[in-house]
Amino acid sequence: KRHCKARRTEYTPTVTISPFDGYIVFKDKQAVVFYTNDLSSTPPDSVLSGDNSRAIACVHGLCPIRRWTGSEIMHRTTFMLPALVAAYNLAMNAVDHVDQRQSTNLTRRKEIRLTMSMLAWALDLCALNAFELSRKVQPVGTASVSVREFKRRLAEALTSPTLQQRQHSNGVSKRKRVQSLVSAVGNIGSGHILTPNSTTNS
Repeated sequence: KRHCKARRTEYTPTVTISPFDGYIVFKDKQAVVFYTNDLSSTPPDSVLSGDNSRAIACVHGLCPIRRWTGSEIMHRTTFMLPALVAAYNLAMNAVDHVDQRQSTNLTRRKEIRLTMSMLAWALDLCALNAFELSRKVQPVGTASVSVREFKRRLAEALTSPTLQQRQHSNGVSKRKRVQSLVSAVGNIGSGHILTPNSTTNS
């Protein structure tokens, strides 16, 4: 039932604002907005610039990260960014990290069927997890090994028993098929003989 305008009251929603939350706008290739409720203190103003000492104190200080900007020759440029942005760049989200590794290190063809694509994706994910675990367990021995080389060694270690067994079985079957001319047609002194139309004996 609609009330008359005299009896209507303006609705004011109840808004609870966290005392330690805020947005951090980081300009990379495009503007990236980070929301956090873990600021060290409540921002005194609604908008603070990046070089403001109060803003730096709110974001737990600044941390260095190195990025390529396109003008470097040998070394990346160092930027001082909020601790939240630096932590995100050093330890990205697990899904983004795996997607980035998989997009740069493809081990499957795009034309294969969906079932094989899912199997190849699962194997690739397991290989990436094994690579990261090996670097954590043995940081000295695996520091210089790339992802591509690790996958090659892993594939070689997994397939070498099957390849050796296949080569052995192929060698045995070839030795059984190969027969000398004397054992096939007998010891005939004539220089001309007739043999059946066979690919084995002819």
